[in-house]
Amino acid sequence: ARAVWSLDYFKSRYGNSSVPVYRLTGQRYRADDMEVMKLASFIQLVQSNDFAAYPCYVRDDAQLFNTHRELLADYKVPAYFFDWFKLVPSFMRLEYPTIFIGPKGAITPLHHDVWNTHSWLAQLVGRKRWILFSPQEKKFLYNYNVQPHNPDLEKFPLFRNSTPLECII
Repeated sequence: ARAVWSLDYFKSRYGNSSVPVYRLTGQRYRADDMEVMKLASFIQLVQSNDFAAYPCYVRDDAQLFNTHRELLADYKVPAYFFDWFKLVPSFMRLEYPTIFIGPKGAITPLHHDVWNTHSWLAQLVGRKRWILFSPQEKKFLYNYNVQPHNPDLEKFPLFRNSTPLECII
């Protein structure tokens, strides 16, 4: 996937596929602020705007892989990643893999992965800034409502006591 996948690759080969596009409204992406559009149209908007101008994201979309099964042959899960979903009952498992596509500067609000499992990510285009917290820091994160990139310290004063780990991939 690293050698082949790019925005232009997805636009040219899968551009006619419909994808759900979520708009960041306030501090969260909401299901009621989503529209379905052709992947080529979305990628064109992503390539010509940054997140401030177009705060939208294709996020956690498994449908592209379900529709185009040949994409699954382009990558394999590294041996050192454990599939935590093997530990939960089948009715609780989510569809994987999923894809995220957004413009430069896209934000994923603070969260924990579903069922407190772990996920892994392959960054194919651009860079992504991560702000990570130890599970012991949960008491400072206000049920993940504080946003580390721009914290409201009047509303979330305990956040000052957190110790984030920041990295860029």
